[in-house]
Amino acid sequence: MHQITIKAINGYEMNLPGDTCADFTRHGEACWQIPEMIGTGIFKQIEFRSGFYLFIADYQVKQHCEWDIVFNRSGFGIEFCVSGQMQGRYTGMDLSVLLREGHSPLCYFPCLSVTGEDIKDTRRFSFSIIIEPKVFNTLVGGDCKHFPMAFRSIVDGTREYSYYQPGEITPEILSTLESILRCPLTGPTRRLFLESRILDLIARRLQQLDECSNTYPDDGGITLSDVEKIHQAASLLAKDMKNPPTLFNLARSVGISHAKMNRGFHQVFDTTVFGYLRKIRLQQAKQLLENHQMNVTEAAFGVGYNSLSSFSRAFFKQFGKNPHRFIRNRFAGRLTNSKPSS
Repeated sequence: MHQITIKAINGYEMNLPGDTCADFTRHGEACWQIPEMIGTGIFKQIEFRSGFYLFIADYQVKQHCEWDIVFNRSGFGIEFCVSGQMQGRYTGMDLSVLLREGHSPLCYFPCLSVTGEDIKDTRRFSFSIIIEPKVFNTLVGGDCKHFPMAFRSIVDGTREYSYYQPGEITPEILSTLESILRCPLTGPTRRLFLESRILDLIARRLQQLDECSNTYPDDGGITLSDVEKIHQAASLLAKDMKNPPTLFNLARSVGISHAKMNRGFHQVFDTTVFGYLRKIRLQQAKQLLENHQMNVTEAAFGVGYNSLSSFSRAFFKQFGKNPHRFIRNRFAGRLTNSKPSS
């Protein structure tokens, strides 16, 4: 179904499946130990039936690592990021997606490859469900009418394109994930227990999709192409944050509707277009103040604020300190660090 390669900066590579397994268990369950030269932790794969997998990654790397996943067949994927963050790039699509703790994207991928990065000394803990289309159709009983149109057309086989819809790990989903880790059973009863929990996860994640469809009946999800356009719009805002385009001009410039752009920013960045603009303005202002390139007034107007009081309130809300106190604390810290030791 898939081939996974992990590459460390020292040139070491680990291939899954393919390399020696630290532990194999019956009933479709396999476990790989992370080599010491890369880090600590495990990869685990459970095959419930042909075309239906659970993949668990729980590890921490000692150095920056990249991983490649090559999917040989089309499939649906549901990711649950419990801890850490991952930067994924979809080969041939010029698309990069940042997956953080609490995120749970649902996607459909034709045959493609994904390249990701793991950050040094950061624990990555995630669950991935991979389902081939025929298995997925069997699970939902062919009843797709409640799904968003873009997703429905993939499930029923009328269209074949990449699909991506962000989601979140709810308390109920987290509880189900924890029950998977605590499973006390062995042998075939363990497999039955785990499959029941995976079906519960799929049902809860599809319920989010159904609720999204009720909120946006024309198209509750966004495709990978839409995500790319959302990132393009974000780049345009970053390039001219002092004089940003209007929402309608921004949407038109990347070839997406105004409504879908608003929806896309919520799904990709978990904020509005204005919220995203405010965030990058404040981050830029903070950097200017840290590097002593500008004073508070210059930084405020330099990133597009027309009111110093509005800038100060927004800065305090974002960073917990007003900009003047932020500068004083930074200056005091440098004086302390520069004192000779006695």
